[in-house]
Amino acid sequence: MPTTVELRQAIGPYALRLSMLYVLLMADISINSVVDAQTGPSSVTWASIELVAQVLVRVCCIITSVGMLSSSRVWRDDFIIDFCGVFAVSLVGIIVALFLRVYRVVLAAFPSRFPTVLDYWSSTEYCLLLLIHIIFSLLFYYMSIMAAHRCGRLKYFYLSTPEIASSNMEFGRVSAPSISAAIHSAAMRDSLRRWQ
Repeated sequence: MPTTVELRQAIGPYALRLSMLYVLLMADISINSVVDAQTGPSSVTWASIELVAQVLVRVCCIITSVGMLSSSRVWRDDFIIDFCGVFAVSLVGIIVALFLRVYRVVLAAFPSRFPTVLDYWSSTEYCLLLLIHIIFSLLFYYMSIMAAHRCGRLKYFYLSTPEIASSNMEFGRVSAPSISAAIHSAAMRDSLRRWQ
């Protein structure tokens, strides 16, 4: 069983990246809700800023997810295959968001035909792109959060060193507690040592 210091060293970078992922997902949700709920006129400059902000936040989400995976120090083929779904959804989500935001820039470039954002809804392509974007955004949020919590399972941290992996093998499978159970048992051990 790893010591408390080893657990804290393993969990520290993961917890930081998990918090960063939550902040980035909240930023993406804010961008989607503010941008897609506008009713006034939109300029090409403002639509371009929305485009850059959305793509930048999504790329940062992917980088943070990769950082979370790398914090476990277990880069095996099956480990990457376990989390390939989140990368596929992230990639398709960025492409759809890019198409939607570029289309908004194009619509904003014709203020005579589309004077306000409400007039964008007369375009069938815009409605279809927005619907696909919302579906992939919800899927992206769900997959990112679920992958982040799956990545936090201690079995990935246990497999990072051969001594720990060999001591925790049962019938060819790794038996590892959840992060919360490991933190709780480490805290209990610390408190028992202080009382002794």
